[in-house]
Amino acid sequence: RRPFRLRVMGTAHLSLPGLDVECEPWSAAREIDVIRSFDVGLMPLRADEWSRGKYLKAIQYLALGVPAVGTRHGVLRDIIRDGENGLLADSPEEWVEKMDRALADRQLRERLSREGRRTAEERYSGQVWAPRFIDILRRTARGLP
Repeated sequence: RRPFRLRVMGTAHLSLPGLDVECEPWSAAREIDVIRSFDVGLMPLRADEWSRGKYLKAIQYLALGVPAVGTRHGVLRDIIRDGENGLLADSPEEWVEKMDRALADRQLRERLSREGRRTAEERYSGQVWAPRFIDILRRTARGLP
């Protein structure tokens, strides 16, 4: 529906007919900068048991203020609230519609970016999880459940 460049991190070569694809080999030193350069972060997953617990890339997108579009499957349904802090899609047609919407609407991307960042800070940040983790360690050391 509109021209865009698909930046793929993690591979040196990928060709998809009809798409402008730019490949970026994964690098710990560049990962954050590459993700921050995305207008929209994509997280398509197969609807299978293996993919039910995959979530790290979505949280990275949210934490870095990159609007996320992900598959409505597994734990992503708990992380991404469709239309609030990201977009969820299932069918190929829904993926096209959600990606087109995100690419066409800068204000939507800005709102999803803000809400995604807020979600990451409130639910997944070190400030939230460090006290919980310390409590687990203390309870374990004392032999408590």
